[in-house]
Amino acid sequence: MEGVRENRDRGTQSARQPASALLPGFRGVGPGCNTREIADKLIELKAEIEELQQREQELDQHKVWVQQSIRNVTEDVHNS
Repeated sequence: MEGVRENRDRGTQSARQPASALLPGFRGVGPGCNTREIADKLIELKAEIEELQQREQELDQHKVWVQQSIRNVTEDVHNS
């Protein structure tokens, strides 16, 4: 589980980056700033985060199943 936490921490680092790192050309709010484009990009990024979190949960579940399968096979070999 330690590795899972490390991977999750790495995944959230990008979510914590400043907007300028996520949005090329983003300079913050000021003259010439198209707030509609920024709002649209923010919505898109939030949807992508939700999708990635769902995929992460699915992968976590698959990992649990694989680990259980390995335990089952290992126990079978030892009990034979």
